[in-house]
Parts: sequence; structure tokens; C-alpha cells
Amino acid sequence: MISAFLAFVLGVLWNRILHLLVNCRARRFWRSLISNRVSIVLGRFRDLPGFEASGVVGAGDNLALRDLADYFGRIGFTRYTVYYNDQFGGTEPSTTSPLHGNLVLLGGPDANSVTREVLSRLDLGFEFLEVSRSTLDRLRRPEAPRPPRRGGPWSRTVARPGSAAGWRVPVFRDRVDGRIYGPVLHGDDIRTDCGVVIRCRNPFNPAKEAIIICGSYGYGTWGAVRYLQSPEFLRKMPRRRRGSRAMECLLSVDIAGERPAGMTPLIIRPLEHHQATERVQVPRVIE
Repeated sequence: MISAFLAFVLGVLWNRILHLLVNCRARRFWRSLISNRVSIVLGRFRDLPGFEASGVVGAGDNLALRDLADYFGRIGFTRYTVYYNDQFGGTEPSTTSPLHGNLVLLGGPDANSVTREVLSRLDLGFEFLEVSRSTLDRLRRPEAPRPPRRGGPWSRTVARPGSAAGWRVPVFRDRVDGRIYGPVLHGDDIRTDCGVVIRCRNPFNPAKEAIIICGSYGYGTWGAVRYLQSPEFLRKMPRRRRGSRAMECLLSVDIAGERPAGMTPLIIRPLEHHQATERVQVPRVIE
């Protein structure tokens, strides 16, 4: 009996040690958030009362939340609460608001107003844009010139289009070389999406952190959550500089069978000074 009991105890201890070793990098990435309760904020639309009175959540963002919750369970992280963006009013939350704690924001600035408020206070290495389908196609032609960093037509901001003007495509512009990253569309189908992971100080409370996980569309958000869990992402994480964990990552997400099938990192780099000196328009709509 004693031998069996000791074998059982040793087996449990070994499994725990093995679990800690396997998830060492993951826990290192999440440690500062794991040590405190985290608020996960998801986008919800309330402007379709005739369709669904309780609000509408994008399928890609919802599936991303499920995968993230499963991942947190595997690495022993259970101290989080899920909120929806429409539960917070105003742009300057009170000090008692969950927005003053550690944040994980799912969904881009169009789907999640909290993501938009946080991004508007950040100075990032790439910019969130919305362009027409024709503009995106023109930019992808080999002869198309790269947009300048300042001035020219790319500095022109226009009003957000109405439904009659058709949908615009969310894309990202690298401020370093002006390159445009966007989804690959074939008719109404999406072949490849773009995903983004940003880690930074919480602009509402610099003593806390925020992680933004989003995409051009929901597939990009879902794919970014999956890539965040990968050993490849954890190996490529930029080294901490002066105690800062701030970083930005942009990736391409291949779609197959209506799910992310492969994630390719395009940009992974640290952020030195990511607090904007003035509010930034996010996303910026261009012609």
C-alpha cells in the first residue's frame, strides 16, 4: 500500500513538473497578467435590435475567445472575466472600471470600441486603415508605387462610408517602409486574412498591461489567438528592453474549411515608445 501511494504521489509530481516545463515560455509571456485578474473584452453590436435583441458577436471573435479560454486552462490561468465592449460607457473610464486593470482585447477597432479607444492612444509601427476593394487591388499591382509616409493622397482622411458606398477592407500599413498588408479576397470569399497581436502598457492605467488580438476579419483574430499559443511565436518574441514587454506582431492567416489553416509571421518587433502624444484616428479611412 505504501509503495502504491508513493508511486501515485511521484506520478502526480512528475506530471506537474512536465506540465510546468512544457508551458514555461507561455507562462513567462503571460506571467504579469496571470498574477492579477484580467478582463477579456469582446466586441458586441447592439444596432440590430430587429435581428437579435441581445446583440450580435462575430463568429471569428467568439471562436477566438473559446480557443483562448481553452489555452488559459491548459497553462493554469483561470483568473479572468469576460466583458463586452458595450458594457463600458464613455472614453475615460473611472479608476474602478475593469478597463483600469490588465486587458485582453479581442477584435479590431470596428468590432470592438474598447480596442479602438486603446489604439487611438498608441503610437505603433503600423497603421490601421480602411480602403476600397479597387484601392487594395491597385496597391497590389507590381507597378503600384508605395504610399509615402507623409503628405500625398495617403494623408487625406475622408468620412466613414455609409452602407450605400459599400464595404471597405481593413488593412495595415507598415510605417517603416509603407508596405500594405491586407486580406486576399476572391469575390465574397476570403482566402487569406491578416492577424495582429499587440502587447503594450494599458493607456488607461500605465501600471497595467493590455494585449490586443485582432485581424482584418474574424479569421485573423482567430488565427492570431492560435499563433499566440505556438512555440514559434514564443521563440520569436523580442527580448525585453529596459523591462518593457511591449511588442507588435502582424501575420498572414490562410483560410481553409472556414477556419485558420496556417499562420505566417510577417512582422515581429519590440515597441520602444508606444504611447501616442495625441489621439490618433483608428481606423483611418482613405480613398
